[in-house]
Amino acid sequence: MKTRALLSFILALTMTVCGIFSSVLTSYAADFAMTSETVSVSNAPNDTSMIVAMYDENNALLGCKIYDGDDTINGNYAEDLREQLGKASSIKTFLWDMNTLTPLTDNSNDVLIVYFSRTGTTENLAQNIHSKIGGDIVEIIPKEPYSEIYSECTARAQEEINADARPEILTRITNIDQYNTILVGYPIWGDTVPPVIRTFLDSYDLSGKTIMPFCTHGGSGINGSMSKMRELCPNSTVTNGLDSSAESSIDSWLVETGFNSRPTPTPTPTTDTDKILVAYFSCTNNTEGIAKHIIDATGADEYEILAAEPYTSADLNYNTDCRANREQNDASARPEISGSIENIEDYDVIFLGYPIWWGQAPKIIYTFLESYDFSGKTIVPFCTSASSGIGSSANNLHSLCSDSVTWHSGTRFASSASRSSIVSWINGLGLDIEAE
Repeated sequence: MKTRALLSFILALTMTVCGIFSSVLTSYAADFAMTSETVSVSNAPNDTSMIVAMYDENNALLGCKIYDGDDTINGNYAEDLREQLGKASSIKTFLWDMNTLTPLTDNSNDVLIVYFSRTGTTENLAQNIHSKIGGDIVEIIPKEPYSEIYSECTARAQEEINADARPEILTRITNIDQYNTILVGYPIWGDTVPPVIRTFLDSYDLSGKTIMPFCTHGGSGINGSMSKMRELCPNSTVTNGLDSSAESSIDSWLVETGFNSRPTPTPTPTTDTDKILVAYFSCTNNTEGIAKHIIDATGADEYEILAAEPYTSADLNYNTDCRANREQNDASARPEISGSIENIEDYDVIFLGYPIWWGQAPKIIYTFLESYDFSGKTIVPFCTSASSGIGSSANNLHSLCSDSVTWHSGTRFASSASRSSIVSWINGLGLDIEAE
């Protein structure tokens, strides 16, 4: 009965009150997190439900989904509202008091993290920052998704950048006034901000707010985008930007920009008997170089993942129908590994390294993870690539492990990464491992 009444309220009030609802309507001390597929809220008050609603360009309600839970509420709106999502011009999420049938609007949070991420690399950085400072976090979702084919994506992006275009986005935040500090994350495209970031910033009056840019990139850094950020936010305080995923760099940036009073993560307790293993796969020695730095800095044991049938240069010729391409395109491929680890049960922390092949980990890494019981262990993935970030590769590997595995966010290194930067990264993981 309450659900029916609630839907009637939403339908009746769509045109009159949808302006107070938003993709992030904060409730008491609750924290929202919204991506292109899912939405969740933590610290939700008792007897509340989370509602995701889809609206067309005229603010007419297309459909909604009610999600329940205790403390933490999760919903996969991309699956549950798939038909409506294809027609939606905006997505709005809010909490509802099921006893009084009214929205909760205490608006405690004043920090918002927004980000655009095509490959998942910027999303990883945004989530890491969110874990350190809290607040609400929302993904900027283009109405027309960018192609996963690199050449098509860059061609469209360059055309939009040259035209100073403002492509439509689904993300709408109608309670923007509640936020005093907005962290804006993006990948560097053409040495500047992606067009959808321009759309987002042009959509609101950000006067008097503090804007904190952060980015991911293939080597160009954030400097080329800063002038555009200041141009788009003329009446805001735009801080120095962050262009590194290293834990020490993130922490320093947060302190520099005024978050030094925020709580820092408590290190994961370990014992004096903890043993560390660095397992890695490396065909061109790039990943091996990073692995050697980790081994040297931590005193870890080393295990190189070797293919029973070694990869040749022809096997890695990505411009042909080579072995690597065939394996990456075959979901069931599990290349055989030469040798094994006889004492895997002795290790508590495992650093797992691999190169990025077409945006993912090589399938031999899947073989490795499916060959052992990692229950109760901590796995820290790292990768190397010429430009691609770790993207969804780490999440896909994580899905191969049991729930009892502690899985850390993955990190991408350039093959030229310095030993000192790797040491800083290790010491910032919260594992109570002292690298030196």
